[in-house]
Parts: sequence; structure tokens; C-alpha cells
Amino acid sequence: MAAAGPTAVLSSGKTMPLLGLGTWQSKPEEVFNAVKVAIDAGYRHIDTAWAYRNEKEVGQAIKEKIAEGKIKREDVFVTTKLFTSFSRPEHVRECMMQSLSDLGLDYVDLYLIHSPLCFKYGTNPFQHAGKLEEIFDDVDYVETWKAMESLADEGLAKSIGVSNFNSQQLERLLQNCRIKPAVNQVELHPYLAQQELVDFCKRNNILITAYSSLGAPGRPKSFQSGEEEPVLMEDPSVLAIANKYGKSAAQVLLRYHLDRGVSAIAKSVTPSRIQANIDIMDFSLSKEDLVSLGQLDRKLRYVGANLIKMAATVPLAALSSGHKMPLLGLGTSESTSEQGINAVKTAIDAGYRHIDTAWMYKNEKEVGQAIKEKIAEGKIKREDVFVTTKLFITFNRPEHVREAMMQSLGNLGLDYVDLYLIHSPMAFKYGSNVFQPTSNPEDIFDDVDYVDTWKAMESLADEGLAKSIGVSNFNIQQLERLLQNCRIKPAVNQVELHPYLAEQDLLDFCKGNGVLLTAYSPLGAPARYGKREADPVLMEDPSVVAIATKYGKSAAQVLIRYHLDRGVSVIPKSVTPSRIQANFDIMDFSLSQEDLAILGGLDRNLRYLGGHHFTTHKYFPY
Repeated sequence: MAAAGPTAVLSSGKTMPLLGLGTWQSKPEEVFNAVKVAIDAGYRHIDTAWAYRNEKEVGQAIKEKIAEGKIKREDVFVTTKLFTSFSRPEHVRECMMQSLSDLGLDYVDLYLIHSPLCFKYGTNPFQHAGKLEEIFDDVDYVETWKAMESLADEGLAKSIGVSNFNSQQLERLLQNCRIKPAVNQVELHPYLAQQELVDFCKRNNILITAYSSLGAPGRPKSFQSGEEEPVLMEDPSVLAIANKYGKSAAQVLLRYHLDRGVSAIAKSVTPSRIQANIDIMDFSLSKEDLVSLGQLDRKLRYVGANLIKMAATVPLAALSSGHKMPLLGLGTSESTSEQGINAVKTAIDAGYRHIDTAWMYKNEKEVGQAIKEKIAEGKIKREDVFVTTKLFITFNRPEHVREAMMQSLGNLGLDYVDLYLIHSPMAFKYGSNVFQPTSNPEDIFDDVDYVDTWKAMESLADEGLAKSIGVSNFNIQQLERLLQNCRIKPAVNQVELHPYLAEQDLLDFCKGNGVLLTAYSPLGAPARYGKREADPVLMEDPSVVAIATKYGKSAAQVLIRYHLDRGVSVIPKSVTPSRIQANFDIMDFSLSQEDLAILGGLDRNLRYLGGHHFTTHKYFPY
């Protein structure tokens, strides 16, 4: 392939020019001329997308340049992208065929999943008048990828890749793919260096392509945060380096990407700028200048900062029952009365779709009332919200399990719960008050085998009263015994979990057996009953605070993200609206492997909520 400038050999074996022309936000009549000017200037990589609505003009320009004899089809590398409303596997080929038809081509050189976010077929998130969550679609991008692989098998795409994926999403894709993604196209520039993502992709032979490489100066208002944002091309450091080399700020920024080993697509429809953007092959930046530009990183996302916040979707886990559970939920322990109702309503408005309660919390009525009100408002449907509650420990005898469930359903005002958990392997006598101080707790212990309790739980699942069933506070040995004696395996084990109590062996066991681990007290239970002054405060740990500062996040946000990045579900509890919102605003970053290792190194086997006055119980789990 004849190309101006450096190229990269992709994992597919194909060669891709590192510098390309971007066509986003280029009007149809302008993009036609822009592509022709670019080809004349020496560009051999043209980037478009179904979403840009300019594939016809891109294709027509290429066709004319081929007719002129300026290029052959094999000389130009064409990238386009699968739109987010075609993410269902059955629609992937349809979108590809539309793009090929518009481009007038038999194949594209690179086809990308435009985003891991999926929207309902036939909708357009950029034109939707209502709330974006109304058109969210629950499609696993791994399933979308399998359909992408079929396009590669057909030869409709020479290479396939993704766009806007983070390292955790890429890692999951790599673990479940037949053809690895060749490219990940993301926003990248000195103000958003994404070094951890760049390093991850390099280690896994995935080429990073930078969009908005110049700081997206022409982005529309819908992609702006609404706050005053610094202009990258006016940054004093960028201008000083440009002056040093006798180049423009734009040329320095494009060279920055190439010298990092990153592909870059620069968008312009102005002939002089198109030419200037490719005239960067006669210099390279020194190591010192690359370091200077790297130090400008402020994790500033120009494109989609506002949309990402609105469209942030909580990752889902496929449970062993076949149902899906949002990995982030609202914990409601000690949230009662009007305060509890308002907390749940605030959470639903913020985007939470997983609410965790329990018979023991004495707030199921409030949780149910809040859900009922939000359904009445049209904010959600019943099937949109995942409700977890738990069997109280005085109902562990098999003959009382259904009674407890029916009480919970009555309190919640629901016909079923999405997840019902045995709250503890320890059973206590029916009708007893386990929270009433007693000189001898053994007086209220009950010798009930949790395997027998589980068989009654299975009957609830058979009836459809619980879509999934699981346990809480079970250790490895108890889980192992349950797995050996169950008909329906536990979908979830909910336990205390945080960096001071990492429970890595338990996590590994659960992952190995298809049991999802859910973390309660993920922030270190700061409001716990019976708090001891000597206990270290997790959210004040210097390592946690340092990592929070690094990402521009709160300690709580870092701790919640820690669980998601370990593949653990998490249910932080709060009744404060600002904290409920902040705890949810963690979808725009991920922790690096190094930071996860630092947090993992804090483990001191410290259990904040241990129930140590029950240590003589036959099934005490700790």
C-alpha cells in the first residue's frame, strides 16, 4: 500500500497508515472535497463512520481519485464504524452492508464497534429528545464482537477493532474472542494521555488510534461539558515546543502521537490545514519534549464528557441463573422511614438499577414504596430494577423460609425479587431477637443445616418468587459443601469486602465456580454500630487518598471502582443525595493494574463487621 508516513502492522497482518484524515462533523458537501484534497496531499487513511452520515461523500471522493488514476483501491485504507443502535448481533451485518453500499466498496480495511454502549435498534442517541436511559439496550459487546468476527470471515472487513473501550472491557474481549481487536480508537491528546490504556494496548498488540487529537476545537455543544475548558492548541507548553521546531501547534500535537507509537486521525475540511497536518514527516520530538507534553495530562475529556455521564451504564454480570445483575447497587442497611424512601428515589434518578435490602433492615416497605413511585412516574418499569432482599436468620428452618419470603414480598409490594439470599449460614431460633443483649447467645442458636435451608430456597426459585438465589457471609468450605449438595447453584455470595479485607482466596474460589461475589461495607463501614476508636479508617488511608488524588476522584469513588475492576459487585450505602450521585459517577475511569496492586497490598484481614459474639455457633463463618 502506497502511504505517506509511518505505518503499523496490525494483529490481523494488515498494514495501516498511522496518520489519517478524520471526517467527523464534516458536512457532506465539504467532506467530498476534503477527502480528495487529502488524497492529493498524500493521505492514505480515511476515517469515517455510519454515525457521521457522510460515507457516500467519502466513497464518491475515493471513487473519483481511483478514476483519475491517482490511487488504486488497495492504496487507501478506509475505516468505518458500527453504529451503537446496530449492536445486537442480528443487526451487525445490516449496518456493515449499509456502510459498504454508501461507500461504494466491496470491503473496508477496518471496521470498529463505535462504542461498548448499546442503544435500541432504530434509535439515535444524538437525536433522542428524552432521557438517554429510555433507549439503552442491554447488549453484551462480546456478543456484538462475535458478529464482527463473522464479517472478517466473509472478507467484508480486512481488520476489525473497537472504539471507546477501556482496558477492562478490552481484557474481557480478549478473553472471549476468536479474532483479537486490531485497533482501539479513543480520545487521546496531552490533556488526556491515557498512559495506562496505551501501555495495556501495546502489551496486547492492539494499536491505539487517537481521535480529537488536537483537542476537538470544532466539537458541537452536545459534546461539551458546559464548563469553561482550556484550549489545548493555546497551551503555553505546546506553543513553546511548536516555536522551537518552527511548526504549528497542530503539527506538534500530531507528531506527539506518532512519536508515542499511536495512530492519529486529524479532522479538517480546510485544504491548507489538511496539507499542514501531513507535513510532519520531517521532524520528531525529543524525549524531553515528549515528557513535557506528557506532563500536561489533566484527564480532560473534551468529547462526550457530558454524554458519558448521561449515558454511563453500570456493567452487568451474567449470573449462573441466566439472569443479569447490575454490578453497582445501592445498599440500604439502616436507611429507614422517609429517609429510606428518598434515598432509593434519588438513586433511581441517578441511574442505579440495583437496590439491596433485607428483612433484617426493617425498610422493605420504604424500598418498595420508592420503587412503586418511580414506576408510577414512568421513570422505570419493574423489569428495569434489580431488587435483592435476604432471608433473616430466624427463618432458616426450611418450614419458615417461604413465610419470610412472603413477608418480604408483601413489604416490598412485589410479585418476585430478582435475588434472594440466605443472610447467614448461622441459624437462630424462630421468633428470637438476636439483637437483644443476652448473657449467653447460645440460648438462641438453632442447629439448622444451611443445606436444608438451601433446598427450601430452591423451591422459591422453582415458584418464580425469586429469579435468582444466593447466600451471604458464607466461607469457602460452606460454599463448597453447598455446591456439592445443591440442585440450583448459588448465584451470588455477598460478603464484607474492601482493601483491608481483600478475601482473594474467596474471590478466586467464587470466580472458579461461577458464583458472583458482592461486596458490602465496601467503604470500610464508616457509620457502623459499635465502631472502635482504634480501628483504622479505610477512606483516610494514605494510599487510597493518593490514588484518589491521581484520578481526581474521591476516596469513596476509588474504593467502589476497585471492586468493579476486580470483577466484584458492590453496594455502597448512603442516604445523602450528593454521595449517592458521587458513588455512581465512577464509569468514566478505571484503575490501572499498578493501582489495583497497591490497594490489594493494603490487605490486613481486618473485618469491620464480624459478629464476633457468635463465634461459638456451629456454622460461624469467620
